Order: sequence, then C-alpha cells, then structure tokens
Amino acid sequence: MRILTLTAVLAAGCASSANLAAKQDGTSTSAFSKKTEVYLSGADWSEGTYTFEVTDRHGNTLSTDPASCRRFHVDVNGLITAALGGGCGHAWANDRVRHGALTIQLAPFDDSRDDRYSLWVMADDIDIAYDAFRVQ
Repeated sequence: MRILTLTAVLAAGCASSANLAAKQDGTSTSAFSKKTEVYLSGADWSEGTYTFEVTDRHGNTLSTDPASCRRFHVDVNGLITAALGGGCGHAWANDRVRHGALTIQLAPFDDSRDDRYSLWVMADDIDIAYDAFRVQ
C-alpha cells in the first residue's frame, strides 16, 4: 500500500503529471466505460525498464498482479517497445499515435470507491510520472 497521497508526492517534486492513460490505439483520454479499455501510452522517458501501478486517489494500490507482470521497456527514442511481464504480462497493442510504440493494458486492478484512479510509472521504485482517470 502506498503511504503518500498524490498531493504529498507533487509537493515533494517526486513525480510529474503526464497524459499516460489512453485508449488501446494510444489516443489520450481520462474517461473510460470499462477497466479493460484503459491502456498505458508512452511519454518521453529515458531508455530503460519501468513499472506501472494503478492506485485509488489516496494512494492505495489497486493493481492485483505482481509488479514483475507490469514491467515494460522504453527504447532510446522514448517509445514503449516491449511489455516484459513474461507469462503474466499485460495485453498490448500498437500505438497509432506514437508510431513504432506499444500501448499496455492496465487491467487487472480492483475497483475504487469513487471510480477515480491514478496511474503511476516508476523507475527503480521511484515515481516518475502519474495520470488520473475515471472508469464510469
């Protein structure tokens, strides 16, 4: 369970806001009708391996699978090029907005009490980016 609220993380300057939540084709949006419609789409990160996590607005972890299932690779051009979860990896699709990149499905994750969620991207367990979205 995360112990920092979004406000605390932002005040500490630990993460930056980004348009990460997207439709399967990479189109950014913040409202979805089903949890299975929510995908991670890239930002311009440095080359490396990252992990994502879904939380409620208060920082409680809602992702239900191990972090190792939610890992992905970003290439030298800042594009998501691989979902690294192995046998427990998440579904992915071609990002039609960022050519040559992938989008990665966020599900499975538990319901929040108010249909509001936060998506976090981490490198070496340090939060580097977040986005907020709703599932109605």
